[in-house]
Amino acid sequence: MVEVAGKHGYTAEETVKVSQHLDKLLNMSTHPARQGMIRSHDEIKYSPNKNS
Repeated sequence: MVEVAGKHGYTAEETVKVSQHLDKLLNMSTHPARQGMIRSHDEIKYSPNKNS
């Protein structure tokens, strides 16, 4: 992603698409039980964890 951002800029459409794809891959690897259930960023609500 950094390579694409360096070539096209961090706000370029191509960089954003690569970043979103990377986010999905990272989410799948850190939450294997949720594979196939990844929601769009618009659906994810922030909920602070009070136990931290």
